[in-house]
Amino acid sequence: MTPEFLTTADLEHIDAAALSSSQKFLARIALSAWRSLLLIAETAQVPLEALTPQQVIAWLEDDARRRSQGQGILSWGPMPDLDFADPIEDAVTAAQLSGHEKFFARLLISALPRLRAIASQHDQAIASLTSSDILASLTDGQW
Repeated sequence: MTPEFLTTADLEHIDAAALSSSQKFLARIALSAWRSLLLIAETAQVPLEALTPQQVIAWLEDDARRRSQGQGILSWGPMPDLDFADPIEDAVTAAQLSGHEKFFARLLISALPRLRAIASQHDQAIASLTSSDILASLTDGQW
């Protein structure tokens, strides 16, 4: 079973929030990234606060290998891998990931410092945050 990274309750909460269209889009991305990172940290048995970009990449590479054997956690559905030049030189560049998986890796890695800041502001662990905490950070300009 594929994990649910954006729940119906999340969508209702986002739609009811006093957010602009672009903030609502960002809210969907932020909550999905948060839940994805929670899953990665849990299965890697690492506290989310200590999760590194290298661990995110390694987890995604491992999941891609498992998925090719029909056992991965993430499910992309039928999606062509658009072969495009990747001008970014970072830790993701050399990863054994498809183009859309590299995009996802960068999205998750870029969410880590923002989630750490939100957790620090609330004086709690990232895993203890709520979707409401993350949505409130959008109006505070933390994303």
